[in-house]
Amino acid sequence: HPILPAPATPAPSMLDSALASKLQLPPSQVRNMLAKMQAAGLLRKETRKRRKEYFFWFVDPQMILDLFHYTFNTVLERFDAKINAEGGAGGDGIIVCERCDTTMATVDAVRLFDDDLGEFICDREPARGIVCRGVLRTRDTSAQADGVHAQKENFVSQLMPLVQLASTCATLAYPIHPLDHPDDPWTSYVDWAPDDPDNPANSADGAPAG
Repeated sequence: HPILPAPATPAPSMLDSALASKLQLPPSQVRNMLAKMQAAGLLRKETRKRRKEYFFWFVDPQMILDLFHYTFNTVLERFDAKINAEGGAGGDGIIVCERCDTTMATVDAVRLFDDDLGEFICDREPARGIVCRGVLRTRDTSAQADGVHAQKENFVSQLMPLVQLASTCATLAYPIHPLDHPDDPWTSYVDWAPDDPDNPANSADGAPAG
């Protein structure tokens, strides 16, 4: 796990200055980028403390896997919702009002059959006390639904290698937490100044305080 340390504000951030120097970006812009990556689930931020607090940014493999599966399944659900909205792949289409263009599912239109007119009649109220009364017709959207279904199949085909790789990664044993490894404590990731009171070299046992 790459570890990126930074002293807590208001002290100047080692992380910000180091990345800003390499990326040739203002520290404030680097902080904004890190915050956005954290919000997107791409980075984790943890704190360790001696006399001061130190923030560490790192990549959590399990979090990345969870994010991938969540995003993949969310996209599939959106494809399915679009297919259903078009009447289903290979379906008969959707019900549309000829007057107000309201759409509805066939199951909702059944109750709107008018025996006197021999037609399905729209009951939408475009204004208070006014009923549309337009005739409901079936609109053929099977071509659109089939097109979305083909897009879904292409999406799954393109992502399947990553899905299989993610499943394999889920069975692997993860390494020790990067900040808690006994042979590589979090203090080893900080570029300590010789006279810094938090420098482990200046403590009695050299061990982290927290």
